[in-house]
Amino acid sequence: MRIMSLFKVILLFTLLLFLRSGMAQDYTRWNLPIGAKQRIGKGTVKNLAYSPDGRQLAAASSIGIWIYDARTVTELALLTGHTKRVQSVAYSLDGRMLASGSEDNTVRLWDVSTGKHKMTFKGHAGTVNSVTFSPDGSSLASGSSDKTIRLWDLANGRCKAMFEEHTKPVNAVAFSPNGETLASTSSDNTILLWDAATLRLKYGALEHKSPVNSVAYSPDGRTLVSACWDKSIWLWDVANRRRRATLEGHGESVDSVAFSPDGKRFASASRDNTI
Repeated sequence: MRIMSLFKVILLFTLLLFLRSGMAQDYTRWNLPIGAKQRIGKGTVKNLAYSPDGRQLAAASSIGIWIYDARTVTELALLTGHTKRVQSVAYSLDGRMLASGSEDNTVRLWDVSTGKHKMTFKGHAGTVNSVTFSPDGSSLASGSSDKTIRLWDLANGRCKAMFEEHTKPVNAVAFSPNGETLASTSSDNTILLWDAATLRLKYGALEHKSPVNSVAYSPDGRTLVSACWDKSIWLWDVANRRRRATLEGHGESVDSVAFSPDGKRFASASRDNTI
């Protein structure tokens, strides 16, 4: 009986090792798409941002902000301090600073070279969904679920202005390349364009038929692309604020859009698991 019991234990142990090995192989096979080079991030990843020189990649996650070497995909640092999930990250154009927005209603500023926390911006009453630096590096804009956009002075950490025209959560904010205009998108189905100098609305709202999840300027500042909950992408002529085209093809909400550096292409990411 002892021999049989020992044999059963050995058999069970062998089976467990085999199953664990098989599960690991299945995990790699089924969860890493063909052509993917590396899996990065731990926790739920909400947003990614490349540094201007292309050497670093920042990932906003439920754990913190992961910093990677973009070439080797080696973990360089984990920036922690937010008390809830990090929703958005953005590098300054000179690559020296990184901003993060979180479900804890705050924006944090980080020193890229040291990874140290520099400043915390408080004032929002809801999740900070989007952050973006002004091209000249003097200001930081943040859009929140509290329906407001705040413009922060990076020299002293104070709020320079608060925009309250949206009637539902603000989902994204983006500066024009020349820094003169700030675009904001909202679940109220609109895009608003703000004068960065006067801190006032420049024009009437650009109307959508559904919540607007993301917005991006072309590098020359002439075109605005917006991603919509209704699965569509809209292209706008900035000069006359008219819609130039509506692009369709995604099967679910389009959550993010971004132009290529040369402005000839843009990418879109959707909840239908396609880009």
